[in-house]
Amino acid sequence: MDDKIITRVKQKIRLLVEKKGMSIYELANQADISDPCIRNWFSKRNYVPSLTSLISICEVLDITLAQLFTEDEELYPLNNEEKELIECWQKLDAKEKQAVLTVIKSYCK
Repeated sequence: MDDKIITRVKQKIRLLVEKKGMSIYELANQADISDPCIRNWFSKRNYVPSLTSLISICEVLDITLAQLFTEDEELYPLNNEEKELIECWQKLDAKEKQAVLTVIKSYCK
């Protein structure tokens, strides 16, 4: 993996941990990853965490892997209701999606 990507992912994890008012220790406990393992991510320049570990971290931080790897500065973590809406949306056909959009837009005026 590219050093720039590794550095960006580490920075994003640190930023999200700080925004949530967590410590690395709390993150490790909630993600069921050892504290020394996470600390190694930040102290070793080219150390790349496993995909399983990254998924656990994302779950704790309420973000997707896509959000973790994007370059956008603004992150939009989804709450449970928003996740449910997206899951339902994906099950709709084109006509149903248009009907839902019409209703939503009528509330946004």
